[in-house]
Amino acid sequence: MTILQAVEQIDELVHNTYSQEQKIGWLSDLDAMVKEQVIDTHVGSEEVIFTGYDGDTPMDTVLLIPSPYEEVYLHYLEGKICYYNGEQGKYNQAMEQHKAVLRAFVNHYNATHMAKGQRLRYF
Repeated sequence: MTILQAVEQIDELVHNTYSQEQKIGWLSDLDAMVKEQVIDTHVGSEEVIFTGYDGDTPMDTVLLIPSPYEEVYLHYLEGKICYYNGEQGKYNQAMEQHKAVLRAFVNHYNATHMAKGQRLRYF
């Protein structure tokens, strides 16, 4: 999923008045967390380049979490919108969905990438 796809999809799904730049900032925050807490803890993390997103970032930039887990971005954006709108119930629902998909991604990533400092075991 690209930045543009995430922003366009959330704008279609959730009525909001937040700027494109604000949503890009939220996406940047999420990917910064994923890079630091998930990717950087595994071998090969230096191959994944992330410098953050802002209004000058190309809109066709691919976000870090791939399919089939990319809906994590939509739930996160929905949660941020609901939070700042004061819609606590909707916020809780969106963030529960976000956490479930993020957890599935992290479990998959941990299962398919070797953690730093871990030794290969031969049986």
